[in-house]
Amino acid sequence: MGQVDLNQVRKVVIFLPPTLGDCVNHLATLRWLRDGLPGREIYVSVGGLGLEVLRTWPIEGVTLVERDDKLKHAWWLWRLRADLAFFPYVQNWGVRFSRWLGVRWLVGLGGGKHDEMLDICLPRVTGEHQVLDVCRRLFGAVGIECGDVLIEVSAPGMGDEVRRAGLMTGASRKHKQWPIEKFEVVAVALRERGFSVVNLGGINEWDALGDFADEDGTVQNFGFLTLANELWPGFNFIQSCEVIVTNDTGLMHLAGAMGTPVVGIFMVESPDEYYPPGTGHELLVGDVSVDEVLAAVDRILERRG
Repeated sequence: MGQVDLNQVRKVVIFLPPTLGDCVNHLATLRWLRDGLPGREIYVSVGGLGLEVLRTWPIEGVTLVERDDKLKHAWWLWRLRADLAFFPYVQNWGVRFSRWLGVRWLVGLGGGKHDEMLDICLPRVTGEHQVLDVCRRLFGAVGIECGDVLIEVSAPGMGDEVRRAGLMTGASRKHKQWPIEKFEVVAVALRERGFSVVNLGGINEWDALGDFADEDGTVQNFGFLTLANELWPGFNFIQSCEVIVTNDTGLMHLAGAMGTPVVGIFMVESPDEYYPPGTGHELLVGDVSVDEVLAAVDRILERRG
């Protein structure tokens, strides 16, 4: 163990979480890594929706490795003979196997079971962005300079003149969800303002606004997840919305990266630590009222003209 000598680094692997929102933000950090280590081989260990994000918007010079089977992944890691591994989130299995399989230097965020195996172990800092700021510190600890945040993705347009507003009623955990009854009131208010309401999310959210669907299609169910847990090519629904009202979710980050402004409702987490990409958003904290949410929608629409 010891300080990292970048002159001896040829192969680098970074272990990313399998989550949608985190890997949307890692579109920026992977560019930092690639640009900060020119001429090196950069590998990303990732699975789940994170893998689908990075497959959909690949970064030149970065190789994705699917983390679907631990034994296969361990075999790949042993054959790779990486010089340096980064762990921007607590990844106990990855740290353990990287040390056992001969990765020379391990740099990661502390708080896991194997912090003593890390050559550089940085503490979590309250109030910092849990992807962008964490990676700035991790990369900076070994001498890699990080530039501007570049997170921009796109999808084909809808090709129509329909005014759409999106709602994402779900969240990864129950206590992060704004009450569905309030979302229902927002849906009605948006319809009354002439919007076609798009019900976004996965299979758990599919029927969340079903009571509002009617014959003229003023509520559209659109799931961006399939049963196979892959991203649909229909990101154009997200990009076509004038505004999206959402819980603190991965979709919030995806919408921001696509240039769609969001009203993000942070029931539990801090917006400072999990704010979405892009600008023009309205981020609200706690169990806010419907009126506060609609006022935030109005501010976004006024800025859009």
